[in-house]
Amino acid sequence: MSASAVLALARTTARDGLRAPVTGVVLALGVALTLASPEIAIFTLGNARGFVIDMGAGTVLLATLFLAATTGALSAAERIQDGTALLLLTKMASPFEYVLGSFLGTATVLAIAGWLLALAIVHAAVPGAPGIGWVDTVALAIALAHATRASRRGRSFQTAAIAALAVTGALAVLARVAMTGLTPLAPLAVAGALLSVLAGCAYLALGVLLAARLPGSIAAAATLGAAVLGASASGLAAQGMVAAPFVLVLRLLVPDLGFYSIGESAYADDPSVPLLYVGTLALFTAVYSLGALALAALLLDRRELG
Repeated sequence: MSASAVLALARTTARDGLRAPVTGVVLALGVALTLASPEIAIFTLGNARGFVIDMGAGTVLLATLFLAATTGALSAAERIQDGTALLLLTKMASPFEYVLGSFLGTATVLAIAGWLLALAIVHAAVPGAPGIGWVDTVALAIALAHATRASRRGRSFQTAAIAALAVTGALAVLARVAMTGLTPLAPLAVAGALLSVLAGCAYLALGVLLAARLPGSIAAAATLGAAVLGASASGLAAQGMVAAPFVLVLRLLVPDLGFYSIGESAYADDPSVPLLYVGTLALFTAVYSLGALALAALLLDRRELG
């Protein structure tokens, strides 16, 4: 396997994914919803901070799943349909190198989205000190100025803005924590965002597999439909022995999104997620993704020969 070919494909896919308008829209909506969650939490009864973390993690999960279906499955299927993928397969990459590069590129987009949304969750969970708002204003102004300068030089405004916010946003959150103190829920917020990115990567691999045979719109819709099934697996498991065989088969085909949720932990007396649990899910996601990508490469190879 050629690492250079995989990295080249990953860079191209990541660049296209960060430039895609849907990525900017999803990130803007996700950040806005997460930052607004403290205002919504005042209407809840009980643990308002837990609600903020729970809502923020759910937002990251929805964002990564939607990006997996659009920038992942839809884009991959379109490149196969228009012949771009087959051209690359004849010149520079094997089928597995191609699907792996496409997966890693889009996974990079998911990771960046997860990072920005994780910063938004921590920002929302940490109470602001008087006068802290200027830090956020400066961070946003610097990011927009950098993006404007990049746009004048012919580069993507959106990509530059996202890259700059990943840095200035982190600095703004660190300043907020330094001035007000770190809430115990902050590590849980980061863990929730990480689990959501892992879930997005698992469904991204499934989307790439579907894209190897299905048209773009159908592959994207099927990926989102699989996510709906994955979200229902835990509920079906609660039905007992009647649904047990179906749930077992379902979990082998699509990852159970209940495993990637921190909903209960956000309201617990000890709000934390064990590192062993996160590591186990990461290993499962890696194995599932590699299996799906290997099958996608096999289907793509047969399609090329056909």
